[in-house]
Amino acid sequence: MKKWALFIALIWPHIASAAPEAPFLPLPDAPDYVATILVKLSHGPTYREIRTFHDGWMRIDGSFDQKAYRSTSYFGPGGLFITFAREPTAQSEGHDWLHIMRGPATAHLVRWGDSPFKTGERQTVLGEGCEVWNLSKTLGRPNARRLSCVTPDGIELWSRIEGDFLPGTSFDIIEMVRKPVTPDEVLPPGDKLELKSWLATPTVPRPSNSPGDVTVIMQSRLNASPDLWVQTRTIRRHYPWTYTEDVDGKGGRKITFKNEVERLSVFFQNDAAGEPLRLSVQKALRAFADQTLPESSRTETILGETCMVSEKRFREGHSSRCRTADGVMLRDTTSERGAIYDLVAVKLDRAPVDLDAVLPPARLFVRANWGIPD
Repeated sequence: MKKWALFIALIWPHIASAAPEAPFLPLPDAPDYVATILVKLSHGPTYREIRTFHDGWMRIDGSFDQKAYRSTSYFGPGGLFITFAREPTAQSEGHDWLHIMRGPATAHLVRWGDSPFKTGERQTVLGEGCEVWNLSKTLGRPNARRLSCVTPDGIELWSRIEGDFLPGTSFDIIEMVRKPVTPDEVLPPGDKLELKSWLATPTVPRPSNSPGDVTVIMQSRLNASPDLWVQTRTIRRHYPWTYTEDVDGKGGRKITFKNEVERLSVFFQNDAAGEPLRLSVQKALRAFADQTLPESSRTETILGETCMVSEKRFREGHSSRCRTADGVMLRDTTSERGAIYDLVAVKLDRAPVDLDAVLPPARLFVRANWGIPD
């Protein structure tokens, strides 16, 4: 079984890099429009996006990142962000993605600080008058500015960074049509928000040589851990599904559901109050990337079971895991920049596990739970 915390850490930067930045909408009553945007990424490439806006919802078509993932993204009220993406490159492993974030989880997409303000400068772009706003996001240099030109009724015509170490991502509207837009044009489609749409293989009996059911509970061995570090990890396996739940010191949860046969990984996160923050679905088009660590010649005995140690040292620390011959994780340790993350199994039960105990619950895909209208 793979180390899920490492797996999510590895894919998360890619998910974030594929996401467009949140639109700056200083006025809530912006009119319907469809615009063609020329986007210049900070690392060089230039491409076109189509932005469609209606009633607080914006759909963005045509975004991509440096690894050529093409995406369709949706921004909704209350800090809601949804994206669908696929890597079309035949030469490398590809994935289909669904990613939903809301509230604090979208903070890295936001370009403005707590109090954006007008600079007093006015411009005319494509025959539209706009006022220049300073979005006052903290940048690398004290005098750097993140600017955006917005029409009096709330349409953002361009955005750029001035005076910083790096130019940052910028964009300009090169064509815009004010016209009525229907809700269906800006709301995410329903089929991708259903688990069944990601499952191609009918339910079949488990092969006789498949790994057996198991439940493992791991706890932190550190007496004084930061609140956000994992304190307890629960793993349940009923092939081909594996359920992994991490609970931090504040009660927040991160859960991963993995299906080996479908090459499917579903990641869910909620805060300590139980409010959903993130949902990410990854469908590997050919095979899961192998994120295992190099095996050593050392073994350990934990809860009466022998496990093989695999470890890797890197510039600022090291990672070490210990797994049984059938892939059950019994220890997980990471040291980085002076911080130590250390989990060890305190309970292991090889009794049968119900299928319902490892499947993603239907509530994760209920649109209303994410603030998405039906």
